[in-house]
Amino acid sequence: MSSDDGELLEVRWSAVNGWRVLSLAGEVDVTRQDELFGELSGALREASARVVLDLSRVTYIDSSGLSAIAVANREAAPGAVFRIAGSGGFVLRLLRTTGLDTVLDVHPNVEHAAR
Repeated sequence: MSSDDGELLEVRWSAVNGWRVLSLAGEVDVTRQDELFGELSGALREASARVVLDLSRVTYIDSSGLSAIAVANREAAPGAVFRIAGSGGFVLRLLRTTGLDTVLDVHPNVEHAAR
């Protein structure tokens, strides 16, 4: 994903223990929210979905990025499982400040989330 200003957000899908893992690296802001929401909501359409969002390499996320994550979680198919991994430092503080840490299933790392 890239924005008009040339800033890049690296997006990579992988699998760990039968879970689909979406790993992000870089900045998540208003220029990337639609793409992030599209990736997540597409992955969470099936009731059998098991998805981990790895934020360990995210250097910045704003309210629009958090909103994309929260809405994708809320609109996930019944039975789909969505977990957040690797949110530390700045990202974890934002999740706590906004109260999203009480709504989202937050784990310290992908290995822990994909159990």
